[in-house]
Amino acid sequence: MFQDIRYALRMLTKNPAFASVVVLTLALGIGANAAIFSLLDQVLLQSLPVPNPDQLMVLSAYEPKDGPDTNSSFSYPMYQDLRDRNSVFSGVIARGGAQMNVSYGDQTERVRGELVSGNFFDVLGVRPWAGRLFTQDDDRTPSAHPVAVLSYSYWERRFNKDPNLIGKTILVNEQPLTVLGVTPPGFFGVNLSDDPDVRVPLMMTPIFNPLPPTRLQSRRHQWLTVMARRKADVTPEQAQVSLSVLYKQIREFEAQQLPASASTFDREQFLAGQIAALPGAQGLLHLQTKMRTSLLLLFGATCAVLLILCANLANLMMARATVRAQETAVRLALGAGRLRLLRQWLTEGVVLSVIGGAAGVFIALWLKAGLLAFIPRDYRANLNRTFEWRLYVFILAAAILLGIAFSLAPAIQAARQVFAPGLRLESRSYSSGGKLFSLRSGLILVQVALSLPLLVSAALLLKTLQNLRAVDTGFGKENVLLASVNPSLNGYSKERSSAFYDELLARTRALPGVKSASLASDSLMSGGWDQNSIVVEGYTPREGEQMWADVTTVSTDYFKTLEIPFVAGRDFDDHDRSGAPKVVIVNEKFAQKYLGTTNVLGRHIGLDREADMTIVGVVKDAKYINLREKFRRHFYLPAAQQDGLTNVTLHVKTTNQPNAVAEELRAQLKALDPHLPLYDIKTLSTEISDSLLQERLVTWLSAAFGLLATLLTALGLYGVLTFSVARRTREIGIRVALGAQRRDVFRLVIVRGVILVGIGVALGVAASIAMSRFLSALLFGIAPNNVTTLAAVAAGLIVVALLACYLPARRATKVDPLVALRYE
Repeated sequence: MFQDIRYALRMLTKNPAFASVVVLTLALGIGANAAIFSLLDQVLLQSLPVPNPDQLMVLSAYEPKDGPDTNSSFSYPMYQDLRDRNSVFSGVIARGGAQMNVSYGDQTERVRGELVSGNFFDVLGVRPWAGRLFTQDDDRTPSAHPVAVLSYSYWERRFNKDPNLIGKTILVNEQPLTVLGVTPPGFFGVNLSDDPDVRVPLMMTPIFNPLPPTRLQSRRHQWLTVMARRKADVTPEQAQVSLSVLYKQIREFEAQQLPASASTFDREQFLAGQIAALPGAQGLLHLQTKMRTSLLLLFGATCAVLLILCANLANLMMARATVRAQETAVRLALGAGRLRLLRQWLTEGVVLSVIGGAAGVFIALWLKAGLLAFIPRDYRANLNRTFEWRLYVFILAAAILLGIAFSLAPAIQAARQVFAPGLRLESRSYSSGGKLFSLRSGLILVQVALSLPLLVSAALLLKTLQNLRAVDTGFGKENVLLASVNPSLNGYSKERSSAFYDELLARTRALPGVKSASLASDSLMSGGWDQNSIVVEGYTPREGEQMWADVTTVSTDYFKTLEIPFVAGRDFDDHDRSGAPKVVIVNEKFAQKYLGTTNVLGRHIGLDREADMTIVGVVKDAKYINLREKFRRHFYLPAAQQDGLTNVTLHVKTTNQPNAVAEELRAQLKALDPHLPLYDIKTLSTEISDSLLQERLVTWLSAAFGLLATLLTALGLYGVLTFSVARRTREIGIRVALGAQRRDVFRLVIVRGVILVGIGVALGVAASIAMSRFLSALLFGIAPNNVTTLAAVAAGLIVVALLACYLPARRATKVDPLVALRYE
């Protein structure tokens, strides 16, 4: 083996141009594949960085018609029951999100926060990097333990890994908290898409998540994610059976607390609820669910490009085997065994491939950094980890398999060679240059067949992106600045918050370049929305019908700022304040569903049970969550009539570039409260663009891989036909000498290329149709089997292929018969 490797390296150094082309091609192919595999590995394959992650389970309460998922939420009393009354789990943990402002020194910043149960770290098996972590004693009495644990990344970024910070006090939402410790690097929690900076005990909820005030006592407020660790001697099936029995008992107890007005149907539906213990080795699958289809599609695309690259290299190696025919014949004549020759050629291919794989590591690092730019900023911290051993194993395995694959055919060709013709340099006698269906031609068919689905996918995804960008959002998105603030985190009372918002709006509207400004409880295209149970005057719901609608609390000028037109009625005004008759504005979808299209104004709707709000306006429908959604039922409440408005998003309509107003806004807020940060500052256009990050990532990468595959296919076809013309030079010369016209020679070469491409396109069309079902989940506004797109892409590929055929065919027409007859 060492002799073979040494000989392979010597042969490659004698042909540096050939070696460089092969290594560079392999580096690009393996590097691109490895970059996608790295993301796929981190998102879809890796488990939580905790001991024995396979024992973890995510608890999911669900309705039978919906099925379980990891987004399920539980009330705190339900969590207590599951924790204390089960017999199959060694521990049950709970977590909930929290908004936090951290002040230390003279700097205040917005951070990601999390409320966790006292046994959170113990059940997960996490040990402190510095200091200590929470225990059950830190989580027994509401508001009694003002302590915090920092993540390693936040400790490093904000406090420069200061070991003296342990035991010191930081201000979180204006509350002094003692820093107990720091979690180890690499630990991000139970959700890959979230890496909390600060964690506080769940019993601090009255301070960090004060509304509603009964959050820790009420079974109605479901806001906690619950996970558990199975006992070592309990199987998942046993855990599921025991948990289902316990959950049924708890639901029967909770059913006794339903209001007397609840119907028999409502009680039956309530008792029909079920619970599932889902595998929790990967934690909550929010990011995994969102990115699974996209990553699998991209990985499939890179694998297809790698196969095309392999076919190209196989053709290149076969051509090189023909050039080295005399060397092979001499070795055979001197007694070399055919297995020895086969092994030597395979060794050369693997050596080349391993060198290309090593170079591909650097390509993968570079490409992954570029890929992360497409991923939302909040997710990057957990995906920007260094390459792990599994990736290097993948690269090595891919390099070895690829080296064997592209060198196997030329190795067999060399081993089967007859040495006598080789010694006479009469390679034409064993050349396949004149055959239509040779191994080299078959590799071209594979390349064309693989290129077409990649191009079709890219075309469909590009059309999807165009369709999404052209969607009528229902609101004006140009020159609108968004910025969020939450004074309640700093202990503002309702009255103080109301005065603060009024002053902030007044100062914002007075800024130069501001046309209008408004406050809202949510920003458009942020990916989520609040829903409320409603009642509608005069509307009797069907049995089992869920009366839900999206709701936003807004201040005056909201619809003016976002250019959402009124269909009927009026906007909120200064008279719609606390103590005045309650009013509401609905969208067209809401009115059509519950009220009809006429006589809507003056009707009444309400939250939960009492229809006490008068409809004063109807506005056009608008997109709220994302661009793919259909218009949803929506209603708007005036901010001045709502209790407990906490975090809000400021919407500012400007006359020119919105970013120019951002610094002025910061200055105004600092003048009002220097400890209150302004966060999530972006334009509405940027918010919409960010909502399409996944679509852009998949589209542009698919297009890049499709174009690369097409280029490789065209080069492969050009190489095959050029080699064929070179091997048939003598034959072409004889044909011309016997009277063949140049157009006949041109047609002789071009027809061969057309036949190869035609068969490859036919196979590619079949492959495109077969993969359309997988692609349909990513498309919008276009069918996966769109005939126009399929035909256009096939025609484009044929045109590119014909261009690749043209140059060899044209060269064949210029063969001089006198020169050709003396060829070889």
